Amino acid sequence: MLHAHPERAMVLAESEKRAALDPKAPPPTSTPAQELAPAVAKALSAAIAEPWPEDRFETRIALVEAAASVRHPQAKEIATLACRDPNPVLRERAQKALRTLGAPVTACDAPEREVKPAAELGATLARPTKVVFTTDVGELTVVLEPELSPVTATRLTSLARSGFYKGVVVHRVVPGFVVQLGDPEGDGFGGSGAPLRCETSPVPFDRLDVGMALAGRDTGSSQLFVTLSRTPHLDGEYTRVGRAEGDWASVAQATSSRTPA
Repeated sequence: MLHAHPERAMVLAESEKRAALDPKAPPPTSTPAQELAPAVAKALSAAIAEPWPEDRFETRIALVEAAASVRHPQAKEIATLACRDPNPVLRERAQKALRTLGAPVTACDAPEREVKPAAELGATLARPTKVVFTTDVGELTVVLEPELSPVTATRLTSLARSGFYKGVVVHRVVPGFVVQLGDPEGDGFGGSGAPLRCETSPVPFDRLDVGMALAGRDTGSSQLFVTLSRTPHLDGEYTRVGRAEGDWASVAQATSSRTPA
């Protein structure tokens, strides 16, 4: 909201209030000075100071964009840090934010430090693995297939076996399109704490295919979705990690689950 409508966070500047009480001050203009509302500034400062997990991409992007839009005192600082982030989506948004702030930024290049390969490499699943979700509407299943996405399938299997998905809710349901889960906080912004790079392929997303939820390239973590229909606009853009079994169309938002793997 702050990024789209920064004017909603502005209030009359203190200097304008003092001038209004000063009989010697010139008459007010039609465009009085404004400043960021103290309550908004305080809340945004607290959010910026929060040590967000690396995979909270949407939250981190939202803070960079909001701070730039309302000209928060820390806006340039956090945008500059994001400009050096390993994730390409965060760097792209940071570049736009810095330009909004008037900084002469031509590009946000990838950091020189080497990005570590996924820990699962060399120890990926050898065969498809079934994960059963015991939910409020009965048992629902996903079969994780390592052929096209070995790292992703292995990561999700490991999370399921660790009990990560126990008690999570389905936080997003779009009838005829998708069912999405995998955020322990239940608001669609959280994950496992560790980012997951994309393993995209040209295979089509058909009904009951399973893919990784993203906020842009290489922003996956633990959230997955099950398609409820043929979804061609997802083809080649999202990691397909397997197929689903069961009546996923019967799931309602906030359905909870337990997940024996």
